[in-house]
Formats: sequence, C-alpha cells, structure tokens
Amino acid sequence: MWFEIPLPKSVSKLLGGKSEAPVALFRNLGWLLSDDIRISVRHSSSNLGQVATRLFNWIAMAMYAKRGLGSAPLVFKPSVYQVGETKDVINPLIEMWPIGTAAEVIETIYERFGITLGKP
Repeated sequence: MWFEIPLPKSVSKLLGGKSEAPVALFRNLGWLLSDDIRISVRHSSSNLGQVATRLFNWIAMAMYAKRGLGSAPLVFKPSVYQVGETKDVINPLIEMWPIGTAAEVIETIYERFGITLGKP
C-alpha cells in the first residue's frame, strides 16, 4: 500500500506539488466512488477481510497525507451493529470509521479530489 506511482503535473498540483502518490490513495477513492456511504467517511461490510483491507488503506492514505503534520494519533473505530445467524454461519455487520485527526485528514484528501461527503 505504500507503493507510489508518478502523477501528471495537473494532479500533482492537487497534492501540494508531490510528484508521486501512494496506491492507497487511489484505492480509497475507488472504494468511495464505488460502494461506500458518501454521507461520511464510513465503511461497513459483513466480510471481515474487506473491512480490514479498507482500514489498512485508510491508515496508509492518512499516514502519507499527514507527513510533516506532527504526531497526532490516527484513531479508527470498529463496531458490530447486528449479527445475522443462519443454520451454518454467523454473519456480523461490521462498521469502521476514522475519528479525530484521521477523519479530518481523509476528508481533506477527498475534498482535494472534488469529492464532497454528504452530496451524492
């Protein structure tokens, strides 16, 4: 997730002149544009692997974006809201979201790419 790819000059300007960006940035934007709740920075799934991948992508993106911003901790909150149970399996619905500095950094990145949360 820390692999970086070169950016065109027009995109580089959006990221403060950085000539490269981590793959995690584009994975996060893809998630948001495809199937995330666009009201806030949240992700929910009954697939634990998908939630974990989303969390690691958020961490990588936020760590990259906050370089030089100090040592404020990145905090993410997982919750299990309901559990569906069948004869063979138990399926929890897991919701994950960043709070505090992590949420601010991620929302700022989305806004720089023209994605305003709360607007479809």
